[in-house]
Amino acid sequence: MSRTHNSTVRTAVRAAATVSLGLGTAGCSGTDSAATPVAVQLDFAAVAGAVALDCDTTLNLGATSRPARLQDLRFYVSEVALVTRDGQEVPVALDADGVWQSDTVALLDFEAACESSGTPETRSKVLGTVPPGDYTGLAFDLAVPFDENHLDSTTAPSPLNVTAMYWSWQAGFKFLRLDLGLDGSGAFNFHLGSVGCESDSAVRPPDGSCARPNHPRIVLSGFELGRSVVTLDIEALLAEVPLGEAEDPMMGSCHGADMQTDICTPAFARLGLDFATGNTTGATSAFALAAP
Repeated sequence: MSRTHNSTVRTAVRAAATVSLGLGTAGCSGTDSAATPVAVQLDFAAVAGAVALDCDTTLNLGATSRPARLQDLRFYVSEVALVTRDGQEVPVALDADGVWQSDTVALLDFEAACESSGTPETRSKVLGTVPPGDYTGLAFDLAVPFDENHLDSTTAPSPLNVTAMYWSWQAGFKFLRLDLGLDGSGAFNFHLGSVGCESDSAVRPPDGSCARPNHPRIVLSGFELGRSVVTLDIEALLAEVPLGEAEDPMMGSCHGADMQTDICTPAFARLGLDFATGNTTGATSAFALAAP
């Protein structure tokens, strides 16, 4: 998507939001649940500090400022909600489009076929509806809900039919996939998903919840509908990670395994996750709000 197109879309959404999301007959909760829901567009962007991500730019990332290039960046969001001035979370009803969104999960995609395994199509917005209201915050899970996380990806509805975002029937989906090519021939992968999911085999879904769900709840205040852009900053995410320092590539990446504690722990913390428990802490420095 071009910068001009992004600007045009956000201008249109800003105008629509100004007209349609007034309080009307809303009560003290800041929403009018009896009113007709209004369309909303939530814009996302991927950055490294002040630099917008693309396939060609060399970035200096990690604890040692290692030169790296983007190869893949995609993530799922669910349980999307706008937050009223008094702290009430109001669910956004997602528009199911048969490609990027179901009525429960949306896929964001920021790699434009950087590698042969990627796709030329990208996606940087979430579309849905909410009751009119006075909204000052945004919240979402960086995850696929448990009851959908362990579907068979070959028969699952879009956007859960993307094999590049799938581990196994047992483990489920990669909630976030970040792949980097390091200077020379090295590589770094950060793949976030549930860990400790027990079943009879990798091709069977777990009988119960996973030991470490790894479902970060991202809550951002100061949100302005039609103006704010949600940014994922991979420079902030990887700020304390020693990229490319391990001799074994598996040990030098993060897939949530216990043997990757030194790599995973600081990045998990930046997403608001406790690596040891897989529970959300509610504090993120990797996601933020920015103006377009």
